[in-house]
Amino acid sequence: MNDTEIAELFNTSRSTIQYRRTKQARNLQAAKKELKKEKSDLKATLRLTPDAKLSSRDKRRLAASVSKAKRDGRLPKTAQQTIPYQEMCRDGICIIGDRYFTRQIQFYDVNYQLA
Repeated sequence: MNDTEIAELFNTSRSTIQYRRTKQARNLQAAKKELKKEKSDLKATLRLTPDAKLSSRDKRRLAASVSKAKRDGRLPKTAQQTIPYQEMCRDGICIIGDRYFTRQIQFYDVNYQLA
C-alpha cells in the first residue's frame, strides 16, 4: 500500500501519514541509539578486585549504576532473589534456565571424625 491509499483508508491527508512515518523512524533511531549506549555501558562496568582502589570517577560511575539498577528493580531485595535458579524440584533437580539443569545431592550421615 502506498501513502495515498493509506490516507484514503484512514480518512486523513497524505502529509499526515508521511509525518507519522518520519516520526516513527526518528523514534526507532533514538531507541536504537539508546540500546547501543546501554550495551556500551554494560561493557564498561567496573570489574573490581578485592584490593582495588577506586578513583572518584569510578565511584561516581558505580553509584550511578547502582542507583539505576535500583530504579529499574534489578537489585535483589531478599536472599531468595539472589539465588540464580528458576525452580527447585523435590527430587533435587534445579531448573537454572530454559535448557540448563543441575542436580543437588543431600548427605544424611557425614562422619567428620575420620582422623
